[in-house]
Amino acid sequence: MASEPAGRIAGRYSSLFTLPTFKGIITYLALLCLLGGTILTCTVNPTAGSILLGLAYGILLLATSTLTDYATTKTIMKGEPILDFRRCSFLSLVSSLILTLFITMANLTLKLTGGMGGSDLWVKVTSLGLFAALTLRFIVFFSVSSLGTSRAITSSTVQPVLFMMVASLPTYTNLNLSLMNIIHPVIATATAYIGVYAYTRILNKPLGVELNFRPLELFKAFLANWTENLNEPLERIFEEMGEEREIKISLLKFKGGSGLKALMIVPLIHPGPFKNVGSSNLPGVIQEALEEKLKCVVSVPHGLSGHGLDLTSHRRCRDVLEEVLAMIGDDDGSGGATPFIRLDIDGAKVSCQVFGKCALLTLTLAPEMMEDLPPELDEEINREAERLGFEAAIVIDAHNSINGSFNLRDATRRLRRAAAAVLKKAGRLKPSRFKVGASKVLLEGFGVKEGIGPGGITAITTEVGNRRFAYVVIDGNNMVSNLRSEILARLKRLGIDDGEVLTTDTHIVNGVVMVDRGYYPIGEAIPRKTVIEGVERAVKAALDKLEPAEASWCVRRMRNVKVIGERQIESLCRVADEVADKARRTAIILFPTVTAILIAILTII
Repeated sequence: MASEPAGRIAGRYSSLFTLPTFKGIITYLALLCLLGGTILTCTVNPTAGSILLGLAYGILLLATSTLTDYATTKTIMKGEPILDFRRCSFLSLVSSLILTLFITMANLTLKLTGGMGGSDLWVKVTSLGLFAALTLRFIVFFSVSSLGTSRAITSSTVQPVLFMMVASLPTYTNLNLSLMNIIHPVIATATAYIGVYAYTRILNKPLGVELNFRPLELFKAFLANWTENLNEPLERIFEEMGEEREIKISLLKFKGGSGLKALMIVPLIHPGPFKNVGSSNLPGVIQEALEEKLKCVVSVPHGLSGHGLDLTSHRRCRDVLEEVLAMIGDDDGSGGATPFIRLDIDGAKVSCQVFGKCALLTLTLAPEMMEDLPPELDEEINREAERLGFEAAIVIDAHNSINGSFNLRDATRRLRRAAAAVLKKAGRLKPSRFKVGASKVLLEGFGVKEGIGPGGITAITTEVGNRRFAYVVIDGNNMVSNLRSEILARLKRLGIDDGEVLTTDTHIVNGVVMVDRGYYPIGEAIPRKTVIEGVERAVKAALDKLEPAEASWCVRRMRNVKVIGERQIESLCRVADEVADKARRTAIILFPTVTAILIAILTII
């Protein structure tokens, strides 16, 4: 689940719309051209043969539009990542509809008036249609594309001008045009450009000292990511606005007689902000790399961190991965472990299992809302652990219940209290030999659109004495409320005495589906039964692989890690909201004014 500021950014995805397929766009365009050609012909000369002639004009209109768009995208717009042939065809569909409506009105006006005055009025009405179509196209091209001014103007105007010329063919024989009439569409084109130029200049004013880029730069980068999965433009902005921080990374390693069995990596780095940007897929990156290199099960649950600790780019993710790889052999080992214990104090549920001198804790409020917990809480728990004689404490934010609002201050207070109590209780337990088993399963047929990342479901089971425990990690962003309790109840049937169900909080699932939240938590799009069965398979396989093991741990602090930063996140959200409001307010005032000026000019000339 995103924190409120970054959640507003990711939520912008749900306000965007998805275009029809290319086949659908061409179908709609064909219907528009055929119907429009027929209507335009019949409004000029309503005879028995007008329908057939109109259909012929419609075919010509369709060919003109599609061929022009194709040629433009392959030549003038070559290299433009967002406005491809499909999207230009949709834009042409809308602008052609506008032109068809205005030319139809012009034809009806000509039919009613006739003569020289009628021809002048026809040109003026048609010019207004060209102005409306070009205004739309100029806004899209100048705010979305990466084209220079001359290329953007040319690409914007070619299709509507040719479409207007072909759509006007049935009318030309009834017109009595003068040389002065040519100036009207020229004035309309110039007015559309001036209006859009003023609009984009107003919106694109520098954002100030905090964020040294322009709003349209952010908007284009956002669209490039949404439409084409291009992460570099956004990451370039994040790199400029980010700040360097020291980041804690914890590692817990289990080794049995058959070799390395499992790794649990807990970085205090937030996997965000969304989709494929920054550290959104950091859990998957770490998991995939270590599984391939070490041939063992790797779990990457969520450390205590918020969106202020999002990495700025994939390059920073690679730096973290290199640090994790360097930690593999740098650890302290122990063959002893305590049983898994849990305390529930005022709804705050904190578990603890000690391996040697390292305490592994999980924090949850389930079935209450679980959100990102602050790294300051991790520091407080570690100080308490050191005071009680532990060498290290690895603290996990279970992130396993999405349900209503979240009071961070109250949640932190309750969890701090429960963590201190469970550490004190765990410190009195006597460690003994233990066993470990691990497994991983994938939910076939489900992926990021349904809320689960490529890491699937991992299970690490431990056995101390005659009691068995399980750490289940699902590669997703939070879980629907009460699914955790259903899973734990089912695991008891497998002989699991206790355990915890965790998510990675991966944000690779954010911003890929058009829903209000911007993603599906585990158990919402994927049936609960499917999730539970997947967990069962993973835990059963892990139990089958139980063997005597040793645990070792390593905690490092990585310096000079580039993160987006909380202050920058707040500023970015504020700018996005302000620019959106300014865009609406400016459009309401500017474009009616420009339209009125154009009408006045056309009336005078």
